[in-house]
Amino acid sequence: RLAGALHNCGRFVFSVGGRTAAALGLFEQARAHQQQALAKSPKDPMALDFMGKHLEMIGRCHSQLQNGEQLAATATALAELPSRDPRLALRAADFHLRAWHFLGKADAAALDAAMAQLLGAEQRGLTAAQLPAKGFEALQDRPDFRAWQERVRNEQRAKGN
Repeated sequence: RLAGALHNCGRFVFSVGGRTAAALGLFEQARAHQQQALAKSPKDPMALDFMGKHLEMIGRCHSQLQNGEQLAATATALAELPSRDPRLALRAADFHLRAWHFLGKADAAALDAAMAQLLGAEQRGLTAAQLPAKGFEALQDRPDFRAWQERVRNEQRAKGN
């Protein structure tokens, strides 16, 4: 419960604007409490869901603060979280791409990690309607990305017919 209260307080502070670092501290505290809960019940679906929410907000804070290394670490933590939700994998991919950008666009491993998350999102049932309009431009030249995009779109068309 304390993790949830800290998270909600962090969301309020985050929404005020200009208080991203303060909000980050609250989300990090929420994460620490959630880790304790998961240590007792590592497969608890509600605890895992809340951990995903904490990590998403931690990532959003690091993104606003342009903390590339911390954002990359958060993307990895989010990617390692067991979840069936394709949107979680999309968020991890987005964080990897933002970290790649903040860190000077030099590490191709971040692009590979983002692509791996997109493939994971597809396996979890990602639909074309869940694809963001932008954000994956760094992957446009990759044949595996174009093939992935086409598969997701074709799957949606096949379901629509």
